[in-house]
Amino acid sequence: MTPRTRYSFYILISAVAAAAGLVITEIALRFFSVTALFIAFVSNIIGGLFLLAPTLTNRSITWRGWPATDWLRLIISSIAIYALGFVLLYSAIDHIGSSKTSLLGRLEAVFVIGLAVIFLGERWSKRHWLASFLALGGAIVVNFDPAAWQLNLGRGELISVLGALCFSTGIVTLKPLLDRRDGQFVTGIGLLLGAFFMAPFLIATEPNAWTWSGLGWMALAALAGRGLCLGISWATYNTAMRHLGASRCSVLFLSVVFLTVALQVIVDALAPSLGLQVPENLLTALAGGLIIALAIALIHRQV
Repeated sequence: MTPRTRYSFYILISAVAAAAGLVITEIALRFFSVTALFIAFVSNIIGGLFLLAPTLTNRSITWRGWPATDWLRLIISSIAIYALGFVLLYSAIDHIGSSKTSLLGRLEAVFVIGLAVIFLGERWSKRHWLASFLALGGAIVVNFDPAAWQLNLGRGELISVLGALCFSTGIVTLKPLLDRRDGQFVTGIGLLLGAFFMAPFLIATEPNAWTWSGLGWMALAALAGRGLCLGISWATYNTAMRHLGASRCSVLFLSVVFLTVALQVIVDALAPSLGLQVPENLLTALAGGLIIALAIALIHRQV
């Protein structure tokens, strides 16, 4: 297996873990009535500790020699991705379900490449403009209800797009650091920093959130599963991005859309009592997702 093939496989693992994590998140939100902020906080801690445990025995990985600029880059990206981005993502899932959130979330790839052009010096061309408008058209199709002949553009859709923008900002900020540091270590520290920044808001808004016994073992198992999926997904993605580049990883990660939709539909068919919100305009939403995927692939040809 060539290095490029191996790291492409890492992205597939990342997409599978991400899809499972999104559906688990929707189950926690709808069936167990756990808040988006609490899910983000707990899953960050579990995912961060899961990633850092094996790296602590590796003496070659150290943070003592990091310059202040590396720490600043990690802090900014942690706030953008692992704190604000996750809370927005989970809030969007609560409003519109995991499938539609995943479909709209792929606009993140367009944002990543646009920000990479501005801050990382990548080229921008007429093809990029065409692909950007194509992606915007795909987002419109995702939200189009053919039965009512109208756009379903509400709070959940806006939150999803805003979350994608936060993720893309954090990814572009983090990319230079991942070129120099261990991806698993950086991701683990980033997840814990995200939890640290969320803690004051959780204490202020949910003072009873620390009563773990009130959740029940099934809810705790769901949160633990979400944390493990989170750690696996971001570690494999960040490790692959170091070798494949931000743009190529964004394109390969598109598989998460169809994996999420498939998994949500299967789980909803097997356990409708969980209350998963499968898009009513499923075929139209998938068509919009394909248009967005085409747009990202079109951009990638020029990167």
